[in-house]
Amino acid sequence: MKKASFKALLFRELFLGRKQLQSGLIMFFACSTFGILMLLSFEKGNLALIPKDLRSDIKSVCFPIIQLMPVMAAGYGSSFVSESTSRDELGAWSKFRRTTPVTPWRFALARYTILLMLNLTSIALSIGYTAITCRLDNTKLTTQNVASVIAILLFTFIFGVLMQIFIMLFRSADIAGLTVTGLTMIPIFFIGFKLNTPKYANLSNEELFSMLGDFTNKLLPLAPFIFIIVMLCGYFATAMLYKRREK
Repeated sequence: MKKASFKALLFRELFLGRKQLQSGLIMFFACSTFGILMLLSFEKGNLALIPKDLRSDIKSVCFPIIQLMPVMAAGYGSSFVSESTSRDELGAWSKFRRTTPVTPWRFALARYTILLMLNLTSIALSIGYTAITCRLDNTKLTTQNVASVIAILLFTFIFGVLMQIFIMLFRSADIAGLTVTGLTMIPIFFIGFKLNTPKYANLSNEELFSMLGDFTNKLLPLAPFIFIIVMLCGYFATAMLYKRREK
């Protein structure tokens, strides 16, 4: 197949998920602008008029939210594939896809090429924004900051890939959303029950955040391998589901 044909497949994926992509970009830049303005206000704006001790307490509560909200918005781009898959299923595209000369592997490759590009862009935007907030807060960008960003984006990436696969299985975005949400809540419930045991029940919030930070730091070296494995598994699962539909 000619390269132009593959470019057309990439354009098709972008066109199908354009609304999701636009929403993610708007959310990211809106949250980023709000966070930067709020940090500037703590230094030179109206919030600087608050007494120093009270201002420090407010800032310590708001700063993690200011840092992570735009990152979560950037991760929203991972739901791009679920949007394009949902439109395919609702439009009964599979009936027309069989008449094209494009193989299932090509369709899956186009979808995951776009997903890879979006996630790399999300990582770059998120780390860049985090570096700006650290500079405004007069602190250095640490490994902990990068690990937190990667952990959030990795979670949203896995969620998006699972959504796409289950939409293809159930041919319903609603059922797929409930299924994937249920699957992702299982480890959260497990962690919640574990934290209620006597060993962890008396831990302070600072100690719990420290444990979470240790976990994300350990996850950071493994993140590229997890990303690649999930990407390959999603690619092969998508291609096989396309091939199954042809039988």
